[in-house]
Amino acid sequence: MYEELDIITLANTLSGKFGFTIYDVKKNRFYVVRDHIGIIPVYIGRGINGEFYVCSELKGFHDYAKTIEILLPGNSLLKKRTLL
Repeated sequence: MYEELDIITLANTLSGKFGFTIYDVKKNRFYVVRDHIGIIPVYIGRGINGEFYVCSELKGFHDYAKTIEILLPGNSLLKKRTLL
C-alpha cells in the first residue's frame, strides 16, 4: 500500500495509535512514522559507527546507541541506508 501512496499520505489515512518502520529494498530507504497524537513513542538512536536504531522503548537501546532522540507526534523520518 505504501508503494501506491507516499509515506505521508499513508500516515494521514491511518487512525489510532501506531509507530512503524518500513524498509524499502528497491529504494534502499527506511521510513519511520509515528501516530498523530503521540501515544506510541518512537525513539531513534545512532551508534558509535553510524548504526541506525529505532525502538518504542528506551531499554531497547541498552549498550547500543550513543545518541537517542524522540520522533515527535505526527512526524515521519526518511533515512537512506548507507553501507558501512
